[in-house]
Amino acid sequence: MYCANCGSYLPDDAGFCPYCGAVQSPQPQTPTSVPSKKKSAGKFIVIAIALVAVIGVVLLVSALFGSNEEAPLKNYCKVYGDGNAKAMMKLYPTEVLKKGYDIRDLEDAEDFLDDLDYSEDDDYELEYTVKQSEKLDARDLEDFADYMESKYRMDADDFSKAYLIQVRLVSVTDGKRNASKTWVVSYKYDGDWYLDTYARYNCESIQELIDDLS
Repeated sequence: MYCANCGSYLPDDAGFCPYCGAVQSPQPQTPTSVPSKKKSAGKFIVIAIALVAVIGVVLLVSALFGSNEEAPLKNYCKVYGDGNAKAMMKLYPTEVLKKGYDIRDLEDAEDFLDDLDYSEDDDYELEYTVKQSEKLDARDLEDFADYMESKYRMDADDFSKAYLIQVRLVSVTDGKRNASKTWVVSYKYDGDWYLDTYARYNCESIQELIDDLS
């Protein structure tokens, strides 16, 4: 504070001015605001709930729209393990179904699987375990897309992502398990995920990548 008489700077609790001797009136103290513990706790709870909600939304979006390269493997087991014709229609894009399997609709898929002698009464299951998974870089993806375009007349520009996957397949028949390993390519084409089991034989870049990973 300052002396009311001479204007000298004084401590806040000074009773008189040491420079001019004038008696000083005590300055009123401004009370310090103490935040309410209840309000602070309430704000913390609100922030925590909002954070959990944001994380939940992120996880949901990731599950719905993120990478799902294993989805075709699940359909593969339904097709060749259970003889599921609907899964057959999801396993391959239309171009592959038509040119590779001569399948144009669900009835054709059912006929195709009937010819393979699958039936719902068979005690047969097919399981899979991913052993390795390698995302194709831009060059390998382009080579794979060109291969699929030449083989099935697909649009190479519609390939957005692909993974080379080493998978362990286990067939279970009457309780007996038979295991084998193979390489497949799971790829995203025109917004959906599909599976290719032949590129390992015919696509040079895929063959080279398998050699590098083996």
